[in-house]
Amino acid sequence: EFWQSEGTEDGPTKFSKPTQFRWSPDGEKLLISWDYVMVLDVFNDKYEYILKEGVIPDWSSDSQGIYYLQFEEPYNRASNSSVTGMYFLSIGNDSSPELIATENDLKTLLGVSQNQKISGIIDQSNDASLLALSISSASSEGEFISKVFVFDILSERLGFLNQPEGVYEIDKKIESLQWSVDGDNISAIIASDQISLELLNLSNGAWTLLKVLEIPPAFLPSLNKRIRWGS
Repeated sequence: EFWQSEGTEDGPTKFSKPTQFRWSPDGEKLLISWDYVMVLDVFNDKYEYILKEGVIPDWSSDSQGIYYLQFEEPYNRASNSSVTGMYFLSIGNDSSPELIATENDLKTLLGVSQNQKISGIIDQSNDASLLALSISSASSEGEFISKVFVFDILSERLGFLNQPEGVYEIDKKIESLQWSVDGDNISAIIASDQISLELLNLSNGAWTLLKVLEIPPAFLPSLNKRIRWGS
C-alpha cells in the first residue's frame, strides 16, 4: 500500500512497464520502478520516492544510491529507446542526480551518428561489484549494433564511462540482459530476424545461442528485466 498515501493513481497500472524490482546489496531495501522510482526500507517500514519519472535503474554497490538511464519520453512505456543520459542519484539526502554520460557521450561510446536514437539497459552483477551497460541502435538501413560495457563499481563509484573492464559487441539488438550467478556470463534476449536467448562469455567475448524463442515481435517491449538466473 506504499503508493496510496499519494493517491492510487500513482500505483502501477496496466499501462506501466516495470523496469526494476530488486533487493539492495545490503539486503535491507527494495528498489521498485515503474512510472516512478521508490525505495522501500523493508525492515523499518519506510519508503521514499526518489524519482517521479520512468527510468531504467539499478543499485550502487554500497546500497546508498542508484545508477539509471533517462529517456526522452519517460512515460512512453512501449519502448526504452531515446536514451538521453546516464545518471547517479544518492538516496536519503535530497541530493540532485549527477550526470555520468550525456546522450552524445553514449552515442560516441556505441560508435553511431548523433542523429540516431539509442536504447539502453543496465544490470548489476549478483555480488554488486560490476555494472553492465548495454546500448543499442539501428542504422537508417535497419541494421542493429549493440555493445555491452562492464564497469567496476565496487572499488569506487562510477563517475564516467571511459574506463570499462570490458566491451562486447553484437550486430543485433539487445532487448534484455542479466548476469549469471557466478558473474562469468551475461544472458541476453536478442532481436534480429528472430528472437533468441543468447549467452555472453565474459572471458573470451563469445556469444552462444541458447535457444530461439517463439515470441511475436509485438511482445518485445515487455521483455525488459524478464529473465532471471536460478541459484
